[in-house]
Amino acid sequence: MSINEKLNELGISLSEVGDLSPYVKSYTVAGKMIYTSGLIPFNADGSIAKGKVGLDYTTEEAKVYVKNITVQLLSALNQAAGGLENIKQIVMLQCFANAVADYDEHAVLFNAASEMFTEVLGDAGKHARFALGMGSLPMNVPVEIAVTAEMK
Repeated sequence: MSINEKLNELGISLSEVGDLSPYVKSYTVAGKMIYTSGLIPFNADGSIAKGKVGLDYTTEEAKVYVKNITVQLLSALNQAAGGLENIKQIVMLQCFANAVADYDEHAVLFNAASEMFTEVLGDAGKHARFALGMGSLPMNVPVEIAVTAEMK
């Protein structure tokens, strides 16, 4: 099954990504490597999601935002590489949760991203990862994720 067929099967629609600000790109390419900025989640109405995991969101509720960001990251990689079929390997996911001090389900929360990368890209989607809890994140977002990938 092709990557596009897999995306369709999973109901994932990729979109164009723009720069985050006049000073920060959504992604940058250096040789065969793609580095994304930390991307943040949005609500269905386009507003920035805000809140703390373990207080405002359960792990299951926050997974929706992790999936939202993962689609954004796939879109950025698609754009940067000229198609996801040009991705050789997802190298590293950097995952941050704006969580209460005693939150301990970081791995469970960010498995949603790891699973989606692997579902879409197969073995090329398997990666190294860290998942950390923070006392706060910019704009009080509940989660933020960045990815490093290698192109063919």
